[in-house]
Amino acid sequence: MEMPTPNMTTFAAESDASSSREPKLRKMDVKPLNLWEILMLNSFIFQFESYFRQKGYDLLRHDEFLYLELNQCVQKNALVWYERYMTDEATTKLWSAMKLEMLVEFMEPNFEEKVRNRLLTIKQTGGYIGYVVKFRELNGIVQIDDGTAMNLFLKGLSDMERKREILREKPNDLKSAI
Repeated sequence: MEMPTPNMTTFAAESDASSSREPKLRKMDVKPLNLWEILMLNSFIFQFESYFRQKGYDLLRHDEFLYLELNQCVQKNALVWYERYMTDEATTKLWSAMKLEMLVEFMEPNFEEKVRNRLLTIKQTGGYIGYVVKFRELNGIVQIDDGTAMNLFLKGLSDMERKREILREKPNDLKSAI
């Protein structure tokens, strides 16, 4: 999995006589992920956990060693983050803890609010199937109540013929409306 390119900030080493000979240290400034990258991160975590379930592991019982396998699945910036996490003595070496740390590290602080706002204003701009997929994707993240979801879905639907057809059927929930 590839994460966004970090910004590198250079800061000087402590000022003493030997500092001129030492290399300058660079601190990684990782940008928060955008919506697509967060979905990729969630998908990656899901696939990683599904793989281990398929192999017969219990995510809770085997929590203390699953994190060790992550280095085989990540590259570039995510690998740098993983190596930093693994070498930091202060981090908890459990998959559940690492998963939370990944989300904290790479997810924007107001990510769910942005997704909710996007869901409240979504409009169909292409085909019906694409609209359904995008709507479900956003709703899967913030999970608003079914009645509101159905109203938002219909409000954003630009295919008037399909909208009339759905309204004629008088669906009780989003699933039956779609």
